[in-house]
Amino acid sequence: MKRTISFILTIALLLSAACIPTLAEENKSSSWPVIELKGTETILNALEIDRDFRQQSYSGPGKQYNPCGAFLARKVVSVKAVHKENGFVLAEVDNRSGKRYVYFEEKDIQAGDVETVSWTPVPARTLSTIHPFYFGPGKQYDKVTQRTKSKYLDYTMEELLWIFDFDTDKIEKALEDTFPTVTLEAGSPVNVLFETDGWLLCEFDCTVAGLTRGWLPADQVAAE
Repeated sequence: MKRTISFILTIALLLSAACIPTLAEENKSSSWPVIELKGTETILNALEIDRDFRQQSYSGPGKQYNPCGAFLARKVVSVKAVHKENGFVLAEVDNRSGKRYVYFEEKDIQAGDVETVSWTPVPARTLSTIHPFYFGPGKQYDKVTQRTKSKYLDYTMEELLWIFDFDTDKIEKALEDTFPTVTLEAGSPVNVLFETDGWLLCEFDCTVAGLTRGWLPADQVAAE
């Protein structure tokens, strides 16, 4: 009887041990990779014939993604290339007024030695309304905004004078573009690419900004 019980327990332990790798693989396959962002110091490719030429950046590796600003090479404090993807380079840019992770076309940045990557998007949803979110893994990075042109641009000066009671300061202010921060509503579908320092680089189609990659807090996103 004791031998029978011992045999049954042994079989149970072996089966349990055999199941552990399978469960681990299933859990691993349902989550996203966790990586460390390691940038390599580099520079943007300034044009000697035009020192005022600006390199356009995007939130993702393609011109279909939301534009993230055009950078003047001689005014950038530092650039760190992280990796290449789809003919673009992810880089951390310090532009005096702020820092952000953005994508440049390979021709616009010297990043020959960084690795080329390919991500498998993991479908997920936001657990709460996220406002704002950022251009990097942390609140020390710029907030994601969307440029909105002034609604008074098509008005004549005569019309503006009457609207603003001949106050030229108010007219000047009214003609400026605005940059509202972008909001993701609770339950929004996103594709997670990877996680670093408790933040997720996610891709989503935002009503205001269009196709965008942005960084969201990991505890506010759940895989589907």
